[in-house]
Amino acid sequence: MTRGLVGAALILILHTHVDARVVISEVMFDPEGSEFYDEFVELQNVGTEPVDLGGWRIGDGDEQDELVPVDGGSVLAPSAFALILDAGYFDHSTAYDPWPADALVMTIEDATFGKGGFANEHTEAVILHNASGVLIGSVTYSPGNAAGYSEEKIDPLGGDGSENWADSRWKLGTPGRVNSVSPKNRDLALEARTDTPVLVPGGLPGKFTFEVVNRGRLSSGESEVVVEGSTPWRKSVATIGPGESLEIDYVFHALDAGSHRFEARVSLKGDEDPLNDAIKWEAVSGALPQQILVNEVMAAPAEGGPEWVELVNPSAGDVDLSGWRLGDSGDKVAVLDADKIVLSPGGFLILAKDDSGFLLHHELAHDARVYSLSGWRTLNDGGDEVVLRDATGAVIDRMRYGDTTPGRSLGADRSDGVERRPGELAPQYGPCRRNGRGREQRGLASRGGGCGVTGVSQSIQGSG
Repeated sequence: MTRGLVGAALILILHTHVDARVVISEVMFDPEGSEFYDEFVELQNVGTEPVDLGGWRIGDGDEQDELVPVDGGSVLAPSAFALILDAGYFDHSTAYDPWPADALVMTIEDATFGKGGFANEHTEAVILHNASGVLIGSVTYSPGNAAGYSEEKIDPLGGDGSENWADSRWKLGTPGRVNSVSPKNRDLALEARTDTPVLVPGGLPGKFTFEVVNRGRLSSGESEVVVEGSTPWRKSVATIGPGESLEIDYVFHALDAGSHRFEARVSLKGDEDPLNDAIKWEAVSGALPQQILVNEVMAAPAEGGPEWVELVNPSAGDVDLSGWRLGDSGDKVAVLDADKIVLSPGGFLILAKDDSGFLLHHELAHDARVYSLSGWRTLNDGGDEVVLRDATGAVIDRMRYGDTTPGRSLGADRSDGVERRPGELAPQYGPCRRNGRGREQRGLASRGGGCGVTGVSQSIQGSG
C-alpha cells in the first residue's frame, strides 16, 4: 500500500552552480529495530556539482540537529546519496550494514532526530536547512507503513506531492542506494504471460510463456535466464533496449501426476532491482486413465454409518491426489484440498464425509488411510455413478452401480481391466474372522459373507 507524503514543499538553493541541489529522498521513521538507533534519513544530490553538507541541520518541526561527518568528509558528490543515521547506531546496531561504498555516511549531534525521534502514530515534517539556515527541503510523511519499510521518493527530480512518494518495496528500505520505487538505469525483469497453475493432461509435455522486460533507462547488455524445475534450462539473452522485451516459451517434459514447482531467474551484471528478477509458477499434471481406480463404494450404509469410496493405486509409482475431485453423475464435485495426498503403489485411500465417523464402524488394514472429504456429494441408493477426476479435471476412473442394499458395499470387477460391474454384496456387519494378515477386521464387505477389510485387494466377483 502506498503511503504518500502530504503538504510537501521544496526550496532549491543554488550553490556556485544552478544545478547544485540536494533533496530528501528517503525517510525511515518506523524501523523494524530500535526506535532510538535505527531511524535514518537519506539525501540525494540531484545536481551536477558537489555540495558540502558541513553545518547543515535536519530534524522535525520542533528541533533540528547539525549533521556530523562519520569518516571526516561532508561533501556530497553529484548523483550520490548521503545516509544520515542515529548517533547511537554505530555502537548498538548493524541493521543497514554494509551500505554502498560510495555513500556519504553522516550522523547528528543529538541522540535522536528532532525532538525525541520521528513519530509513528501521526504525520510529521522532516526539515532540512543548509549552513546558512536557509530551508532546503520539508517533507511530511503519514504513518501506516509496515515496520521496517521506509518512505521513498519515486522520481528524485520530481516534486514532493503524495503522487511522488511510496512505501519501499524492500524491507529495511534502500539506505544509500537508488530507491526501490524509482526508475533504474539497469533493470531487467521477468513477467509471466501464462496463468498459473498450468494444467497439463497426463502423459503430455507442458509450456509456460514469460518475458524478459527491460525496465531500465539503458540498454541491458547480455544477460542469462535460468529455469529450475523438472526440466532445467538456461539461455543467454542478447542486449534488450529500454522498454523492449523478449518472449520465451519454456517447454517441460511430461510430469508425474501432481503439483510441480518452477522458478525462472534473469541475471544481469549491475541490475539495480533484484526483486523483479525471478518468477515462480506451478504446473499441475494430470494422471493417465485408470492410474488410480475406484475400488469399492458404500452408497447405502447401515444406520449411523457414513458413505465412503475406496481408491487404489495399481500403478508402479506414487500418485499425488492433491486437488483431485470426486463426484457423482451430476455436475457437482468434492475436492481433495489437502496440501499433499500421495498414494503409493498398491496403496488404498478411503474417502468419506467424516473420517471419525468412518473409524467408528471400520478398522483400517495395514497402511490404508481415510480422508475426510469436504463438500461430499450424497450418493443415490437407487443407482448412481462415482466419477474420479484428477486436478486438471480429466476423468481417471468411474464406477456405475444399480440398486443397493443397506449396509452392503459395492466392489468393481476388473477381471478384463475395463468392465465395471457391481460386485457380489455381503453383509457389512457380519461375524468377524481373521483375514490373511492375522488381524480381525470389521469394515468393507468381502466375499463369503464375513467381515469386510478396508484397504485390501477385493475378492468380490462380478454379478454378471
